This record gives sequence, structure tokens and C-alpha cells, in this order.
Amino acid sequence: MVFFLPQKTNLLKFPFSACPGFPLWSQLEECYSNRVKVLLENNTIKQYGPRDLVDYKIIGFGGFASVYTAKWKNTSTVYAIKKFVSNKEVYLTHLADGHQNIIRLHGVTKLDLDKKEYLLVLECADGGTLRNYLRNNTIDWKNQLRFAKEIASAVLWLHDDKGIVHGDLHSNNILIHKDTIKLADFGRSFEKGKDCYNTGVYGVILYVDPKLLDQRLPYKINEKSDVY
Repeated sequence: MVFFLPQKTNLLKFPFSACPGFPLWSQLEECYSNRVKVLLENNTIKQYGPRDLVDYKIIGFGGFASVYTAKWKNTSTVYAIKKFVSNKEVYLTHLADGHQNIIRLHGVTKLDLDKKEYLLVLECADGGTLRNYLRNNTIDWKNQLRFAKEIASAVLWLHDDKGIVHGDLHSNNILIHKDTIKLADFGRSFEKGKDCYNTGVYGVILYVDPKLLDQRLPYKINEKSDVY
């Protein structure tokens, strides 16, 4: 496999897909909120206090979220902090954790304890995104093949072991840490088996499943959408 990176990437942003027979977004969030609450109460997900992390510096932002680096107080440990995430993303990031090519979840935090929203405390990838890595480095055939295998391994883990469809898989959501692939960003992900159809499309056009672009026919987002 040869990685090809175009000079200009077009981003599609339309309303997200509807899920017939599935709860409304507010009900869905409440469901995932309850799941996250249980995980926090059981200490399955670590919660950092508002003052545990210091020296916030913004490193990226998009239409739905912002990403910062921050240090764990009184240490040299640096984490990536993702702001403006849903409880669904918190839960699915936790569910996806545990594979060497998936970005590691260290916990959650809040800047304000009175707010409901959590911030994700994540492994900080020292090599940045795959998109930028490809622009700035010449990669030999051996490492191209290794990267391809690592991406495939991470996607297989999501699909077969965790029952997750990523839903927004492209080179800006794949990170490099210590010269190793780290799949990230589960903001558009969902659990397999949910009837999610293409009443809307979101993603980078070069990586979007073409069947999602045909708004005339309902198309259920699935594992093949990630593979494309």
C-alpha cells in the first residue's frame, strides 16, 4: 500500500445520520451519561480534579472540539486534553481502549465541577497526525507496510473485539506516537448494530464511503465504511 496525500483536503459537514428506532440525541446522551457515571463510581475511569492538570496549551481545534496539552501537576507527564466531548465519546473511547494502536485513555476531568461535560485525558502523541507526518517525512516501503498493518489491526480490534464503527476514519484522526500508529477521535463513532442511516454526511471527502454521498437511498453505516 502506498500512502498518497493530496495537496488540499475537502471537508464535508452535513447533519449527522439519523438512527430509526434509536433514542433521540438527548435520550442517547442520558443513556451514555449513566454508563459513564457507573464507570467513574467504580474507578474504572479515573477522574482528575480541576487543579490536577496545569499549563494548558491549545494544539488543535475543529468544528466540534478543541485539543490541548496539559501537564499533570508536579510531574513532567504531558497529556492531550480533548474539550467539548459527549458522554458517548467518553464511553466509546473507554470501550476502545486496550490496543497498542489505539490512543490510550488516561481518564477524564472538568474545568468546572458544576458543568456536566467532561474533558478527555489522553495519551499525547509526540509525532502528531499521520497527515502531517506524511507531509514532513519520506517513508520507506517497510514502514509503509508496517503502518498499514497497524491501522488494519486497530480497525479490526474496533470491529471484531469491541463492536465499534469508527465513522470518521482519515489521516487526521490517526496519530503517530513513538513511531507507532495510534487511532484516535471517537466523536463520530457508534456501536455496531445500531440502525444509523445516511440522512446526513460528515467527514473528509476523500475518505467518505461513496454510498453515503447518495442521499436518495438510505444506507446503513457499517464496518465497510471504515475500510473504505
